[in-house]
Amino acid sequence: MGSRKETYFWETIFSIPKSLYLCLRLFPFKEAIRMPILVSFRTKIMRVKKNTVKFEKPPGRFQIKIGIGGSEKIHPQKSRLFLDKGTIIFEGSAVFAGGTVLANAGIMRFGTHFYCNKNCTIWCTDEVSFGEDCLLGWNIMIHDDNGHIVTTNGKAAADKHPGIRIGDHCWICSDCTLLRGSGLGSHSILGCGSVLTKMIQEDHVLIAGNPGMKKKENIDWSH
Repeated sequence: MGSRKETYFWETIFSIPKSLYLCLRLFPFKEAIRMPILVSFRTKIMRVKKNTVKFEKPPGRFQIKIGIGGSEKIHPQKSRLFLDKGTIIFEGSAVFAGGTVLANAGIMRFGTHFYCNKNCTIWCTDEVSFGEDCLLGWNIMIHDDNGHIVTTNGKAAADKHPGIRIGDHCWICSDCTLLRGSGLGSHSILGCGSVLTKMIQEDHVLIAGNPGMKKKENIDWSH
C-alpha cells in the first residue's frame, strides 16, 4: 500500500503543470486556479475549447481525475482528450484511469462517484449519460455513433433512442461494448465481454452476451 500511495503522490506532483494548463484552457481564470481536474502528465491533450466542461455544483480541487490509477496488472494505452466540441457535465466526483479516451461532440453527463478502469473509450456524438455510482471495468468501448450511414432499400432508419443512457449504480464489467441506442436501468450489471445494442430499462437485472440479453432478475451488487 505504501508503494502505491507513493506512486500516486509523485504522479500527482508531476501532473500539476499539465493539469493547470488544461484547466486554464477549459475554465475562466478564477475557476481554473482551483484545479478541479487532475490530468496525468502522460495524457495527450489533442483538442480543447473553453466552456466544454461544466459542473452541476462548485467543484473541489482534483474532483475529476483523468489518466490516473486503475488495476496495476492492466497495461494502459495512451490517454487522449478531445474536448473541443459538445459539453461534458459532471454532477460530482469522477475517476478515469490510465488509458482513457474521451472524445465528445454531443452531451456527456456523469453522475457523482463515477469510476472507470483502464483503457476505456467514451466517444459521444449525441448523448452519453451515467447515473450515480457507476463502475466500469477495463477495456470498455462506448460509442454512440454508427460511424457510417447504413441504409435499407436506400433509406436510413430513424433512431428511436439515439445516444447511450446508463442508470444509477450500474456495473459494466471488463471488455464490454455499448453501441448507439443502448442503455441499462439502475442497479444492473453488464457481464464481461458483452455487446449492448439496445435499451434495457428494467432495474436490478443481469445482462450478458452478444447481443446482450437479460439473464437474471432481482440482482444487486456492491463495491
